[in-house]
Amino acid sequence: MKIILIAFMLLLAGCTRYPTSDFECRIEASKAPTGYGVSATNKACDEKFKDEIAARKLASDIVVREKLDEIISTAQAPTWAEVEAKPEFQRLNDEDKAYTKKAYFDHWVAPHVGGERDALFEQFMAPAKKK
Repeated sequence: MKIILIAFMLLLAGCTRYPTSDFECRIEASKAPTGYGVSATNKACDEKFKDEIAARKLASDIVVREKLDEIISTAQAPTWAEVEAKPEFQRLNDEDKAYTKKAYFDHWVAPHVGGERDALFEQFMAPAKKK
């Protein structure tokens, strides 16, 4: 029933042949004589080629995730000493400094320490000993 409806909508929209891909379907949809015809045909394309569209989106998502992982893994984490030495950090009040230190630990350290997170967190957050 859906195939008949899609074919009928494509004919109504002015398609000259039955499209075999989402791209061809969109090209044919753009040839519709009215805005309603374009909209209706695009909806028919969405239905007919939903698996192709989903596969293309999944492939795109995978590429984006891989690129993001590459960017993150190559990012150079600043040492905590470098962060503490920055004038911007020095101007913070004690509460904001503690928040920043926790955020640093959560972002740069925690993802790499596994089950030792809690112990290392306590150690990291402990006040530094003055020499």
